[in-house]
Amino acid sequence: MKSEKELVYEYHRLSSWDSLLNHPNTTSSKSLFEVEQNIEINDARLSKIYLDYKKIPEQCISDLVSQRNSAKEMVQLEDINILELGTFLKWSVGNKLNEQSKKMYPSAGAIYPNKIFLVVKNVENIDSGFYFYNSNVHSLIKISNDDTFEDALLQEGINSNVCCIIASHFESSEAKYGLRGYRFCLLEAGHIAQNMLLLANAMGWSAAPIGGFKDEVINKKLNNKLKAIYLIPIGKQAN
Repeated sequence: MKSEKELVYEYHRLSSWDSLLNHPNTTSSKSLFEVEQNIEINDARLSKIYLDYKKIPEQCISDLVSQRNSAKEMVQLEDINILELGTFLKWSVGNKLNEQSKKMYPSAGAIYPNKIFLVVKNVENIDSGFYFYNSNVHSLIKISNDDTFEDALLQEGINSNVCCIIASHFESSEAKYGLRGYRFCLLEAGHIAQNMLLLANAMGWSAAPIGGFKDEVINKKLNNKLKAIYLIPIGKQAN
């Protein structure tokens, strides 16, 4: 029996491009609409909050990149409001203004297997709870009143206004790219996280990219087709 380490390398080998050249679906493509209809949350009984957004004042990209910082400890900001949250979501993970089928980050085959959920704890004019972000209509859909995520953390000192959850539907990408689809899901999550970190910095917030957490604590909050792969709490750097 192979060790866990050997299995990791074997998976990497099997998902190499040469192994996938003859995958039956590499020349086909599902539309963004088809994929999202399969896994997005559109229950008419769930309450929806339609968001607005504004442009962010021009800033030097080199300053944003160099000043980006991962907060090791965090406290809540006093004044995140619904317009600021809408602005953050629009420019980090929303749909493009001139190309509604594309989002603000790259995705292999424009499949967009990653979805954004939010644990809202303290945002003006938004009730605390667990939400899904629908980028197609720039809205939040409330799933439950559950506003906890801290029991999934392996670290202490994170007290955020919002925690963004990046959750992936691996099958969407694997249907087109076979085993390599899993790689693409993880790469896409990295693009999303970097957008969020830079936008948080641009808005004067702190963010903490967390890849080490108790998976099942978060996964039980999600549609069973989705798996959490990244947490991005947002607040203020603790002194």
